[in-house]
Amino acid sequence: ENPFHFKWIKSLDSLEYFEDAGPSVVLASPGMLQPGVSRDLFERWCTDQKSGCIFAGYSVEGTLAKQVCVQRPNEIVRQDGKSVPLAMSIE
Repeated sequence: ENPFHFKWIKSLDSLEYFEDAGPSVVLASPGMLQPGVSRDLFERWCTDQKSGCIFAGYSVEGTLAKQVCVQRPNEIVRQDGKSVPLAMSIE
C-alpha cells in the first residue's frame, strides 16, 4: 500500500472540482493571499464567523495576509473590487 495515498487529502490547482459541501481544512502556500486558490477560498469563507484562518508563516507588506494579520480590518476588498465583511477568526 502506498503510504502517500491519502483518502481525504487532495491537491487543488483550481476550485473547478472543489466540493464546498462541509467542513474543510486547507493547507496553502505561500500564505500571502495574493491571486490563486488560497485567495479564492479566503474570499469565499471570510464572511462566515464559523471559519478561521491560521497563518503559519510570515507575510510581507502590501499583501492581504499582512493586512488581515496586523490591521485586523472589519472588511476586505475582494479581487473583483467588492468590499465584504471579514467575520472569520484570524490567528
